[in-house]
Amino acid sequence: MFLFTTIPKTESKYVRGKGKIKKSNKTVYDVKEIFVSKNPKMEFIIDNFGDVLLLFEIPLSEVTVTLEKSGGSYTCLIKEGVRNYE
Repeated sequence: MFLFTTIPKTESKYVRGKGKIKKSNKTVYDVKEIFVSKNPKMEFIIDNFGDVLLLFEIPLSEVTVTLEKSGGSYTCLIKEGVRNYE
């Protein structure tokens, strides 16, 4: 089981998730365009070291999203197709 929580730079918005990590059938070359669009420095890394990089996937079984709203926060728990709102 893999657990993660994003750490926001500002505000109190964050995402927490749970899932099982597995090695992907895809390679970093298959997703290069997506990585480079998010971080242009990834192009150098993939072009020079892509043959030794491994790609993993985390199919999420549970995700909690917390967003700020006026007067408090809003939390949504999504677990195996069931959504609960607080």
